[in-house]
Amino acid sequence: MEQKIITTIEELQTTVKINKSIPFSILYPYLDDAYYKYLVPYVGEELLSTICEDEANSYEITLHMITQRVLGPLTVALASPELGIQIGDSGHTVTRNDKFTVANDSKISASEKNMQERGFDNLERMLNFLEKNILNFPLWKKCDYYLNFSVGHFINSAYEFQHFGHININFSRLTFEQFRSVIEVYEGKLKIWIGNSLFSSLKQELTTPSSDIKIELINKIRGWIAMNVAGVFTSQKTRIQRSSPGSLEFNPYIYPLYSDQENNGNFYKEQVDSLEAEINGYIIENAVPLGVNAPDSTDFNDIDKHIFVI
Repeated sequence: MEQKIITTIEELQTTVKINKSIPFSILYPYLDDAYYKYLVPYVGEELLSTICEDEANSYEITLHMITQRVLGPLTVALASPELGIQIGDSGHTVTRNDKFTVANDSKISASEKNMQERGFDNLERMLNFLEKNILNFPLWKKCDYYLNFSVGHFINSAYEFQHFGHININFSRLTFEQFRSVIEVYEGKLKIWIGNSLFSSLKQELTTPSSDIKIELINKIRGWIAMNVAGVFTSQKTRIQRSSPGSLEFNPYIYPLYSDQENNGNFYKEQVDSLEAEINGYIIENAVPLGVNAPDSTDFNDIDKHIFVI
């Protein structure tokens, strides 16, 4: 489906600084790529086509304007590395004249970074707008992003991750999307750790709360999951592996918080051990109301356990 979010150079100029003399046909392939990479997964093609129609209502018009501010900067950032060069028989060349010269690498990099940040900030703004006005956008429920909304997990949203995990991600939906698969991995580890019975009981508690003791345990588990996930995304090895110089991708917003720079100690990973001990202690202390087997307690004064003959 052909994108109709930005169809003229004038519309593009309302979102990013670009010379009007550049042929729009040069930019169109990048508009199409950015459209499918950054808008379709989060909005869906059906809704995107609706907001561009002449009979669009006020909500759709507002959404159209926001999507333009997502698409414009990300398109030019995506095109930037190629716009400054020409490819021909002589290989890669650049054009120089008396009025202009090629910008240095630092200025190009700063410009691309700024456009990326603006594009992703507006993508966050767009998702916030859709969530607040979901009743006005029934077609949004068909897109991949909405279908990934999960309920019944211990952590289901950016708000829950930051609120229960006590980790600052600026309540970013895009950051949380990067975390989803890792959260599910740690839920699997949790199931092995606490056992199927208690795990299923706590999952049921998420949808039909009935026990303050279980809710308190769930909140402790939420903190444990969040700290594990944060530890993964801020470990030195992981940050090096996921950073791709020159690539146009969203980087999760989360503070590294190393407590030991010299040995690359990770603050979040250091919290996991203490949280595990706290959770274990809480389960043992509340074994009966949690419906798990209480630990064996040996009474050495019991007559059957005397080791001396009287």
